[in-house]
Amino acid sequence: MLDLTNLEKALRQFKKTLLFCEAEPDGDKQVMLQTAAIQCFEYTYELAIKMLRRSLEERLPSHDALSSISFNDLIRLGAEQGLIDNPSAWFGFRHKRNITAHTYDESKAEEIYAILPEVVNKTDYLLQQLKRAQ
Repeated sequence: MLDLTNLEKALRQFKKTLLFCEAEPDGDKQVMLQTAAIQCFEYTYELAIKMLRRSLEERLPSHDALSSISFNDLIRLGAEQGLIDNPSAWFGFRHKRNITAHTYDESKAEEIYAILPEVVNKTDYLLQQLKRAQ
């Protein structure tokens, strides 16, 4: 049985951070809050992928093969199992996550910040499906 506590906490903090961003629309605080929201995205995204992989390992008889499958195949398998509702969104999240790992650029940060509500929604969906599967 998966312990989803860390993913729940991360997602809760992610949501709170986005609410703070909405409440502080301009200025230096907004930049700091957006940076915090992007960091929440990075952490929550990584946890979500780990929980997806662990859930699939528990569900599937040939779970040893999961350690060597590609990210795209992992996401597709998650969709086949009903844990993810839109694989292409997760492919896009990975692309955005890779951008955050390599450089900091204000325009890229704004681009990433724009998708964060969708990340929250898709991660929330995944979390609910993981809970149902237990």
